[in-house]
Amino acid sequence: VNKNYLFERSKEMMKRDFLAVLVGCVVMCGMASATIDWDQVDICKGTSYVQAGFTAWNSPSNGATLSRSMSWDSSFNYKINGDYNSGPSATPAGATNPWLAARDIGDGGSYANEYPAPYTNLNHDGVFSGYEIWLQIQNLDAGDYAIKTYHNSYTGYDAGSIELRVTDATRNDALLYDDVVLGTSGDGTSEGSPSPIDPLLITFTANGTDDVIIHIIEDVVAVPSGFGIAMLNGMELAAVPEPATMTLLGLGSLALLRRKK
Repeated sequence: VNKNYLFERSKEMMKRDFLAVLVGCVVMCGMASATIDWDQVDICKGTSYVQAGFTAWNSPSNGATLSRSMSWDSSFNYKINGDYNSGPSATPAGATNPWLAARDIGDGGSYANEYPAPYTNLNHDGVFSGYEIWLQIQNLDAGDYAIKTYHNSYTGYDAGSIELRVTDATRNDALLYDDVVLGTSGDGTSEGSPSPIDPLLITFTANGTDDVIIHIIEDVVAVPSGFGIAMLNGMELAAVPEPATMTLLGLGSLALLRRKK
């Protein structure tokens, strides 16, 4: 085994773990938005329930794209369940079940507005599939990024669980989360206490050429209907500052926390 290869791989893994911890600290400590400039997208059905501060992506279907521009990248876009009708070479590797549908909680019962603040509207609707969702992030500049994805079902009856995988500059459909039980708006037969889950946080590296793919797979557990779903309500994406900068930011946030105490 090439020692230089092992050394470089070890450095890459340490860097990714370091970024994940620091970005997690930023998220958990609630640092000012100026620290990390998040691109916030609410995937919705219609425009009646759009999360404040988020851009609405209204009822995307297979192959739909959303063009974006941020301070850290002037031109990139999202594509969902992309290019299924363009032949195998354009289909994300391993994709087998392309159907996708937008769903509003209110369509499935009297669940409207049941999610608590601050993400009431974000969790109100989204897209779902009985199999899998592929979120492609295209034309990103080379660098390190973080994404938070939201997964709350419109009904507890069909919720089930999901697994989440990522393909980036260094990984190919790598499993990051497994058996994540979807948040629900009720018990599926009547209104119940809402139980939204926290967003799933991922750090990844873009090479400036290839798509980054977030792969969400329905992973059925024991649910009353025996039919689980993959669900995506929205996401927040940001470029991550260099590790040295993140370290300074982390130290600054710790100092603020100590001062508050």
